[in-house]
Amino acid sequence: MKPQELNIECEVFDELREKLNAVINSLISAMIEKNLTTGSVGAKIGIELYKHTDEKTGELLYLPEFKPDVSMKVGAKGKVECSKVTGMIMMKGQGRNYFVGSNQIDIEELLAEEKEGA
Repeated sequence: MKPQELNIECEVFDELREKLNAVINSLISAMIEKNLTTGSVGAKIGIELYKHTDEKTGELLYLPEFKPDVSMKVGAKGKVECSKVTGMIMMKGQGRNYFVGSNQIDIEELLAEEKEGA
């Protein structure tokens, strides 16, 4: 994953957004099928933050692990868990603009970069 600003649109939360969309549609279908007028969908992101010191540079790095899940309630509760996602947190500038990335880039990212450069 290339470094990118940490926000709900970043690659880290792709699966969460995809599953949230699916659960919203599933909830609406269940409400119609059961003739219900209310239901709810929730998204939760658990975060664990680990400190790591780079052995070569001595730089302190923060390694987050994101544990998202999506839940819904219509009559009975249901829950869809997402995969854990890990990366590295980087801070840009003096503000609180955090970026997340990994030290590995997959082949799709390389092909996309090559296409953009052409």
